[in-house]
Amino acid sequence: MKSKKIKLIMFEEQFGLGGIETFITNVLSCINREKFDVRLVTINKATD
Repeated sequence: MKSKKIKLIMFEEQFGLGGIETFITNVLSCINREKFDVRLVTINKATD
């Protein structure tokens, strides 16, 4: 039997080039996609 993925959602007010954005990018690039179903939600559009 196939196990269900753990659902993970991350909220960020706006996605720019700051510290938390770098952290989120690093986490999302390293996370096991076979184990986790990850979503990133931003409230405002991206900034420079």
